[in-house]
Amino acid sequence: MLLFQRQEPLPIDRLSTAELAESDAFFESHGITKDMAIQDIEATRKLFQELLEKCVNGNTNNKVWVYYLLGAMYLTKGQLQETVSLCSRAALEHPLDPRAYYSLGTIYYGIFQQKQTSPWRDRLDLQDHPLEIRQRIQRIRHFETQNQQLVQAFRESKLAASREEAAKLALQYFRKTLDCNISKEDKNQIQTHIKLIQTQLTL
Repeated sequence: MLLFQRQEPLPIDRLSTAELAESDAFFESHGITKDMAIQDIEATRKLFQELLEKCVNGNTNNKVWVYYLLGAMYLTKGQLQETVSLCSRAALEHPLDPRAYYSLGTIYYGIFQQKQTSPWRDRLDLQDHPLEIRQRIQRIRHFETQNQQLVQAFRESKLAASREEAAKLALQYFRKTLDCNISKEDKNQIQTHIKLIQTQLTL
């Protein structure tokens, strides 16, 4: 066995295969099967959330996937304060894992984008920017169309007093994510987020 074997990069926005298997086994051990999820998505999601909240409230140190899945449920509903509290706790308990930092970065990035008085994309000449920036803007537009409840939560959020504060926090968490063991592709994605924030701040 190698003493200094290189660790596999950690994902920034998903569970690993091992974590998926572990979470499936956890839910099945509590009587929640994949068939139930297919038959009644809403009821199963409610059971998932109740079980995960019980874990979080009953343990002082949870697996990363527990925080990640519960945070994703809160975020989908636009519960930003709950998501930030959960991710902050996850970051304290698992400081080498990038997912809590990345989630916090994306929340403050979303707040930053939605706190602008007029859509920044309307003032941005896309032809002046590299392909990666143009592609990211297209994905943002698609995301906003598909997630209107969350976008509204970003607009109404009091988590940051100003767009400048939201930008500062987003940059802080994205840079912490870059300090973790992540893939080159994920690093490029985060660096694109950082460039976009810096570009938007100048508009």
